[in-house]
Amino acid sequence: MSKIKEIPSFSNRTVIGVALIILSIFAAAALLRSTDKTELFWVAKTAIAEGDKIRADQVAMARLYLPGIKELYMPASEPIIGSYAKEAIESGEAIKASEIGLRQENILWRLVSLEINKGDLPTSAIRGTLVDIYQLTDSNRSLPIVTNLLLDAIPIYNVVGGAEISGSVQIILRVPLVNVRSLLEAYATGKIAITSHEQ
Repeated sequence: MSKIKEIPSFSNRTVIGVALIILSIFAAAALLRSTDKTELFWVAKTAIAEGDKIRADQVAMARLYLPGIKELYMPASEPIIGSYAKEAIESGEAIKASEIGLRQENILWRLVSLEINKGDLPTSAIRGTLVDIYQLTDSNRSLPIVTNLLLDAIPIYNVVGGAEISGSVQIILRVPLVNVRSLLEAYATGKIAITSHEQ
């Protein structure tokens, strides 16, 4: 004759203990919520070039603690997708309200296309990253090449692969209007070098 297994009974003390554990968990969660001073803000998932129309895949929401300066940044409650970047925004940065506009401010800059050697282009150079542009002068072969900083923190608009035979690449830069002429003159009269912009 098979034995019937007895279902263990729980005492009142066990039930009360379990209830207290559950209540303590909820109390701890409530305490954490009450002491959490972070708020949701928009941050850049990727680098955003000046003048870009912001896409959903370029931004995300993150909880940040910004005491005393939170008014300077875009809260998650404000719509940001579809607006325009008024200046370059680095990947991982919280987005400031001053960096965002409803219209494309394209009157202050121009797209400039330059053809350079692939070896002269930083490996990290992609759309939205910032680069520094140097003018190289070699007036006397007995002297080392002199580098003069021409422009700094210029955002890349696009990089287009050039001919494989020539080993060149076309880089399109978003250049402030006031600097376009000096850049084109330097490009036409000598060699330029492009390096990654260091913060």
